[in-house]
Amino acid sequence: MKRNFFIALVALMAISQSADAQILDFLNQIKDKVDSTAINLGIKNASIEGTWPYSGPAVEIKSSNLLNNIAGSAATSALEKKLDEPLQKIGIKPGSLSFEFKSDKSFIIYLKSKQVATGTYTQDGSNLEMSFSSGLTNTIAEKINSEVSLSGNDLQILFNADKLVTVIEKISSVVNSQSLSLITSALKEYDDVKVGFKFTKSK
Repeated sequence: MKRNFFIALVALMAISQSADAQILDFLNQIKDKVDSTAINLGIKNASIEGTWPYSGPAVEIKSSNLLNNIAGSAATSALEKKLDEPLQKIGIKPGSLSFEFKSDKSFIIYLKSKQVATGTYTQDGSNLEMSFSSGLTNTIAEKINSEVSLSGNDLQILFNADKLVTVIEKISSVVNSQSLSLITSALKEYDDVKVGFKFTKSK
């Protein structure tokens, strides 16, 4: 009798442990789905609408060079500093540049309080497409894709290196070949790099 009772008790404990494991697994699956949904909702609902003053260059490196991947943060910081000087020389610096994204999906870029570029934009999560208007005709001259990330009062817009040069040419009328050469030479050190601008809203 005692032996049968012991066997039954062991079986009951095994069933209980199995049930607990299944419940835990089920709860973890729910948690993962909730976390994923929350992240997706956060991205989709994050609006870049508003006026964003420029705060500095932004860089994201995805290099095949192992050393750069290991020291990614240091390399990113170094490249941002390297880009800052030529950008400042053509007037792109804190206090001078700002992007305004309006609720009607139009945008205006200001440099030294002067309107230097206009167009329309579409945002799908972290993907941003900016369609630049051409002069007084208001026709679309060029569409440029970028990646955006928004965290509180901080906005980052990243372009492919060649597209950043195009955006700079549209923003500044004092761009010269020497300034562009400094920018492009800094970017050639890396196999795959996204570059752009950081913005910070006033609190």
